[in-house]
Amino acid sequence: MKKPSEDKSADVEFIVDFGGEPRKVTVEFATGLGDLSFVQAWQQTLGMNPQPDQLDAASFAQVARERFIADSGIGQHYLACAEDFRERVKHDSQCEIGAFILLRCDWFPACEIIGMCHFRRTWSNNIVVDYLGIHPLILPSSSPQGPAPKKVKGVGTALLCFVSRIAVANSCECIWGEATLISHGFYERNFVLEKVQDLFVIPREKFTVFAAKTLDWQLQKDVNTMNMHAVEELYAVEETHPPLVGNRASMGGSKRQLIHHFLDLPRHTQEEIAQMLGLLEDGDREILDDQWLGVLFKRVEQAGKLHDLWNEIEKRHEDGEPENNPFVA
Repeated sequence: MKKPSEDKSADVEFIVDFGGEPRKVTVEFATGLGDLSFVQAWQQTLGMNPQPDQLDAASFAQVARERFIADSGIGQHYLACAEDFRERVKHDSQCEIGAFILLRCDWFPACEIIGMCHFRRTWSNNIVVDYLGIHPLILPSSSPQGPAPKKVKGVGTALLCFVSRIAVANSCECIWGEATLISHGFYERNFVLEKVQDLFVIPREKFTVFAAKTLDWQLQKDVNTMNMHAVEELYAVEETHPPLVGNRASMGGSKRQLIHHFLDLPRHTQEEIAQMLGLLEDGDREILDDQWLGVLFKRVEQAGKLHDLWNEIEKRHEDGEPENNPFVA
């Protein structure tokens, strides 16, 4: 079932290829933890013997989810719709803006979400693609013990086309990110870059061309054969070089560790800590889990109690480090 959208203008449709047939997909912005439940579904499809790129796709989705939780928990603004980008920059030209986009459909048998991308606008108005993943079952598998792949083409292309259009609409200078061993060829060939290794940097003139790609093949009765040929070339490159972005390492930093360890604790323990620090208020137990983190951490920072919070969380967490408190008392 499609989730309700707060702003229908946030939804953008593309066409992908599913077994040789055109199928609609929709780009949506994730705005809360409820939108990210697909991560577990992706992991459950891996089976006992996943291929490295399938494992990467599921891992990138997991780390992107952790990034979203950590950054939104410490006040990072995330886009709820494409128009929100320009409004934020209008008020602060050097603001950093996060975005977590999902590619949703109602026809893929394993999951409604078949692609995801976490990206950011930097203070200098560039776009950083932190993580890009495709449903593991879409990626090829050479192992007879692994899950059988599903023939879907164009998922990564659609996500990157959308990101490119965001960059064009907001006069960004470049798009950059960390390519994987299997994906560097996608960026090199489809963005016409001289050489891509572990880092791709796409200048404005290159992503502007990519943003203009017409990915609406077979939507109309009169198919543009020239456009069809161009789209098939895009898909062929993606099939050989799935455009995965990121690495499996968890986000570092003391505040992110604090947030991750806090989220690992059960809700009643979180509330016990809040009460011990004098930060629990009437009605807090009615706050939903995906809102509770932001509410509490805002109070902690206003009260100047990060040092105390570290002590209480870390001594309760199985991997806690209460003796390494980085925050000043």
